[in-house]
Amino acid sequence: MFGFPSEVGQGLAGASIKDLAEVEVTFSGEGLHWKTLDVDLSIPALMNGIFGTKKWMAELARNSNSALFLFCQSIKFSQYP
Repeated sequence: MFGFPSEVGQGLAGASIKDLAEVEVTFSGEGLHWKTLDVDLSIPALMNGIFGTKKWMAELARNSNSALFLFCQSIKFSQYP
């Protein structure tokens, strides 16, 4: 099981709970798709602490004192069973 705060996912910040709940796993099984939000994220990237484009990740890093940035950093060093 894996989860992340919607605020760190590019295109997900500020989305309603209803819109977030309407997520689909892509046919390949390696992506998540939110049709109503027009957002696609890679599961392998998410598991490696990559929550969007380089520009998006740089924006998260600029907010280096935020809890979201600390969460992103902790993902990179976590061990998964």
